[in-house]
Amino acid sequence: MGTITKQQLIAVQTHFKGLDRETRLDRLSAFFSRDVSSASSLSFTEAQEFLRAVQNQKLQDPKRKRQVRNVLSKCHELGWVLEEDPTKVDFPRLENWLLSFRSPVRKKLNHMEPPELSKIINALSAQIKKKYERS
Repeated sequence: MGTITKQQLIAVQTHFKGLDRETRLDRLSAFFSRDVSSASSLSFTEAQEFLRAVQNQKLQDPKRKRQVRNVLSKCHELGWVLEEDPTKVDFPRLENWLLSFRSPVRKKLNHMEPPELSKIINALSAQIKKKYERS
């Protein structure tokens, strides 16, 4: 079992942003059902397990789910759909736009937090408005 990487340690600490050290360690101890004296004492596998759980929890957030559905709806309005199946969003096109200089937040959709998703929704809404103004 290897030790936690620097990148994992930063991700774990970022998850607990704003909490004091004692609270962070209490929450890690509760998650692992053992005493955790320091985040850096976690193994690579433990850190991976914790970060996956955090990501799954974020993906299940009802507000975030609504916002993602809103983004996908905007993609349909813009015509960013697959030629072979117009009921499905063209995810490569969406991801390319999200990572381009045109996007207000340069991240993949699954890595965005609700405030970032709001910026994306506003940017896509502006594109839709321009599309209909031209017509």
